[in-house]
Amino acid sequence: MEEISWRQKSREVWLREGDRNTSFFHRMANSHRRRNCLSKIKINGIWLIEEQEIKGGVVSAFQNLMVDPGDWHPSLNGLDFDRIDVEEVARLEEVFTEEEDFVKDEVMGFLKEFYEQGRFVRSLNSTFLVLIPKKTGADDLRNFKPISLVGDLYKLLAKVLANRLKKVVGKVVS
Repeated sequence: MEEISWRQKSREVWLREGDRNTSFFHRMANSHRRRNCLSKIKINGIWLIEEQEIKGGVVSAFQNLMVDPGDWHPSLNGLDFDRIDVEEVARLEEVFTEEEDFVKDEVMGFLKEFYEQGRFVRSLNSTFLVLIPKKTGADDLRNFKPISLVGDLYKLLAKVLANRLKKVVGKVVS
């Protein structure tokens, strides 16, 4: 019972002082930073301790995972795809809805740039990877899962496309 009481009191303090520039906020931020800090990590059986070694080792490990072996690529030859009818095509090409209107200028500028230059800006595909420990006390890179934090424009474009495509996806995907 006492533990529940203390937990409720701590939540109350957090709600009252959580985001204000108080000593409580700084103590919490420092605590989170210490807990989330990678002071050492084991990659492929080798311990890395220096900050630059850790950064380089993690980047190198993920670059090796993302390398294209180049020996196999999917082929679409011989596949028969269902087609959508004219009305469904028209729904995909409808003008922006009121909800989509607030991103219209940014998305249209992005698409116009793609149309004129024939390629997307390189930064569209860039992302931040955050390593989240799978278990407490994780110290081997295999014990972390990477979470991708993609850019806002990418999220907006993906959301607009997803909302449009969900109208017809049932017909073309079984």
